[in-house]
Amino acid sequence: MVVTPHLAATAMVPRLLEGYDDGTWVALVFEEIAGSLPAQPWRPG
Repeated sequence: MVVTPHLAATAMVPRLLEGYDDGTWVALVFEEIAGSLPAQPWRPG
């Protein structure tokens, strides 16, 4: 929650939409981006 809001607008990362931290639990909500999940089981390549 500290770093992501300060990334350059041109950084190819999902934007942080909302964050919650009550001292015990942390939840981060990022924008949805196009893509696919990696193959499972993961392979080094």
